Amino acid sequence: MPRVAVKDNSRMSLRIRAEEKALLLRAVALDRTDLTDFVLSYALKAAKAVIQQAEHLQLTERDSLWVLEMLEIRLCRTRDCWPRRAPCPSAYECEGVA
Repeated sequence: MPRVAVKDNSRMSLRIRAEEKALLLRAVALDRTDLTDFVLSYALKAAKAVIQQAEHLQLTERDSLWVLEMLEIRLCRTRDCWPRRAPCPSAYECEGVA
């Protein structure tokens, strides 16, 4: 049964099989650290990678070009050269936009 998290508690319990603990302890010995530092170090690296991947938007080349086009059209609108053609002109056709 899950336990309720306590905000002021810096401890965390973990249940693992004996083989898994033995494997971790072997890695700890090879890394010349202690179990807490070993597990925490790798768990935090994995957590940061998961968060980075979740927060990073990977666009295809086509989508990247579309975003750039929309930004250029917005720039064109701010320079009072809108519209050039209907319904959605290329920003490259606007005067003063390189």
